Amino acid sequence: MNNNNEFKEINNDNQYLEYSKQMMEQYNELKQENINFKKELVLIKKEICSSYGLCRVIDNMASDLVNIPSVLINLIESHREFLSDVIKKSIIKSDLEEDESDDEDELMVNLLMNQN
Repeated sequence: MNNNNEFKEINNDNQYLEYSKQMMEQYNELKQENINFKKELVLIKKEICSSYGLCRVIDNMASDLVNIPSVLINLIESHREFLSDVIKKSIIKSDLEEDESDDEDELMVNLLMNQN
């Protein structure tokens, strides 16, 4: 086997079953952790989208009002542009990549499970 003890030698069926059980437990823990991260990411995405929507409302209201300092209008516009870029780069792009990676993950799990 490997010299740096990455793999343990299996001597009988009981060890094999025990290692399989341990690996399944580790897999389930990591899967649950991944689900928790995805849930948290969805909440963060919702918060960013809500902030962007509010910023757009403020921008539209400010454009209808008179005697608003130009500095304030520039801050509102730059913040709206910033949030728009964050949504394009971080939310829309990551959602597209996530869809592709989920397909790859599912394919890999199916391949591993079907190996005999």
